[in-house]
Amino acid sequence: MPLQLTEFDMNKLAREVMLRLSDRAQAGITAEIAAADDVPLIQADRKRVGQILSNLIENAFKYTPEGYVRVTTIKDHFDDGRPAVHVTVWDSGPGIPASDQVAIFAEFYRVSEQRDVPGTGLGLAIAYRLTERHRGKIWVESIIGEGSTFHLLLPISPQLEQT
Repeated sequence: MPLQLTEFDMNKLAREVMLRLSDRAQAGITAEIAAADDVPLIQADRKRVGQILSNLIENAFKYTPEGYVRVTTIKDHFDDGRPAVHVTVWDSGPGIPASDQVAIFAEFYRVSEQRDVPGTGLGLAIAYRLTERHRGKIWVESIIGEGSTFHLLLPISPQLEQT
């Protein structure tokens, strides 16, 4: 299915998704969002980017029994200098072992220590593929016992393939 590119405000989308999903937070979890004022409009498929954010934020709430889930947006750039928007989803959950941090983006993969939590193992795989389709980058940093930070870096405007 082709992407439906439109120009939209990533800060607004992140707030909408966080508000919609914050009711899934367990008691005692603080839901926070911090959006930088200088984040430019982005040209992307708003529905699909919303799906990426939903998967990341929903997982943060699902795997965080106490503490916080925090979403931030900032203006950033790729290593090659292309302007980008950087969204982070931080949580104080159990963390993800280093050996699982690449594999979690594969279809049906579940971290063995967290298999008792309901899910199909498709959310992060979908987020990864949608991010790739936007010519973006997604990755995780995590420390066992301290939590995880998922990073989503999307270009301000699409980079069209050469034919």
